[in-house]
Amino acid sequence: MMNIIASILKYLIITSLCIIIGCTEKSNILTIHPKGNIYSVSVFKNTAIFSTGTKAEKNSKRIYYSNLDKDKPVLFFEVADKSKNVMPVRLYDEQVVWVEYGLEEGSPMAWKLCTKGLFDTVAPKIVMHNIKNPNVEFPHFDISGNLIILDFFTPSGTDTIDSPLILFDINKNLTKVIKAPKGYDSYTPSFNGADMNEIVCNLISLDADKKIFSKIALYQISQGKWTILDIPNSGFQPALYGKKLVYKECSSPYEYGTIQLFDLQTQCKTVLSTNPAGGESPQINQNYVVWESPSFDKVPAYNLATNKQVDLEVGKIGKPYLKGNSLIWVFEEKPDKAVMHAMFLE
Repeated sequence: MMNIIASILKYLIITSLCIIIGCTEKSNILTIHPKGNIYSVSVFKNTAIFSTGTKAEKNSKRIYYSNLDKDKPVLFFEVADKSKNVMPVRLYDEQVVWVEYGLEEGSPMAWKLCTKGLFDTVAPKIVMHNIKNPNVEFPHFDISGNLIILDFFTPSGTDTIDSPLILFDINKNLTKVIKAPKGYDSYTPSFNGADMNEIVCNLISLDADKKIFSKIALYQISQGKWTILDIPNSGFQPALYGKKLVYKECSSPYEYGTIQLFDLQTQCKTVLSTNPAGGESPQINQNYVVWESPSFDKVPAYNLATNKQVDLEVGKIGKPYLKGNSLIWVFEEKPDKAVMHAMFLE
């Protein structure tokens, strides 16, 4: 317990100093050495969580956590059935959420979304699964406070199935189905980083030629109300902090796109990515936007205060993940040896 309190105090001191004197980008990078190959990374304040597997296993079998300043990975979870895998993994406060899945040749992927407290000794709780609905795709999910949101997406090619979102309250053990607007499929939801009562997601539709169209929509949980945003062109992987929205602009969710910033108050749209190839998985906090480089050679970020792009680190890099003021990514020190780097962004 004393170690946890000390780590929290160190985090508060560092972030307080950043507020007072300002943080210098590219400085104060922390390193975590994993046990095995890294498949998924996440962070919350001063705690990193990640899934790994050995080279022989060729997939993710275990989840570890580590304080950013300790670099001492602790085993949190390991699959009992070695034919199963675990990824991605997410953390909010002391609550962990992950997907356990299995692959069988010729069969749809079977998955279940699980959650458990970081220091709980009880078995994981199953939030949702696709056992009875095997055609439901691998879920996109997010956690904020005591709430988990995920999509339950069934690719149908028709308007007969309007894929919903699933909202799960961990404390109350209650599940709510959020129906998509008629004619749309809900996809890739996440919480507003400044307001857990608001969800942002894609609404997917197909035309007669099966071409994908996407709109970005907001859902107010307390009001049960959808708002479809009027933004030109298709946008995917939306992320929201307050009134600032980021997304990748492209014609398909499976390709790289131009990273765009849209201000919901001013209705102004700004191109953030300078790379002609665009980027992937944009994320936002109060002061920064971070995304994945298509060439995996840097951690590109956009400073909202200075309106300038900066590369936080260069090298062989992947999987940047931003939550609040904490950022983590995978860095290849040398061939076949990767570590995690992390920093606090204020």
